Amino acid sequence: MMTPTSQLNRLQLLSDTFAELETADLALLDQAAKIVRYAAGEDLCREGEAGSTLFILGSGAVDILVETAASQEILVDSNIGPGNYFGEMALLGETTRSATVRAREETVALVIDHADFMPIALANPTLLRNALRTVVGHVRRNDRAVIRELNEKNSELQRAYSELAEQEQLRTEFIATLSHELRTPLAAIQGFLALINQGAIQGPSLSAAMRSITRNVTHMVGLTNDLLILYEMHPSSPS
Repeated sequence: MMTPTSQLNRLQLLSDTFAELETADLALLDQAAKIVRYAAGEDLCREGEAGSTLFILGSGAVDILVETAASQEILVDSNIGPGNYFGEMALLGETTRSATVRAREETVALVIDHADFMPIALANPTLLRNALRTVVGHVRRNDRAVIRELNEKNSELQRAYSELAEQEQLRTEFIATLSHELRTPLAAIQGFLALINQGAIQGPSLSAAMRSITRNVTHMVGLTNDLLILYEMHPSSPS
């Protein structure tokens, strides 16, 4: 669980985040801020959840993750450190979190909740106007960064799928070739055995036929071993 701490320069963090605000406005905003500590691995917020809090990092580092349709988390940004902030739209009212923010290490953040911010902002139009301008600008930059990262991840996945498809095609073609190659020694063995069973091959010819059968069996064993190796290489085969 998160526990409060007081080891941050609150006004400096607010000044870095809301550069357009005057000192008096920063002091007012500081009244709505609280300092909170998060343990490594703890989520500051989760994608899809409702939230009404802005987070400004004072120390530590966090990871930004988004969830795919297959419920897999994709890391879109890592080691986000002091001075960065997120959840800014929550200052304007409860909103749905667009990503999960997870502490990579012990992290201390300055947090401002909508319920604490709005009474101060409504009483100070300049504070509200400048804070809104900062929020909108940051949202626009974040959206561009997330879209760019997701496009890069998608390109990497497409390349991986293409490589897998190509390897699977080669594997399938090789198995088909081996299957055809098995027919030749099988046909030879079947033919010789049929003649032997009919008594059509005797004496020296029988010895030659047996050598041919032995040679074809050895060849088939080698082909079968190749097939077994390919089977073990199949992604869906048990390890």
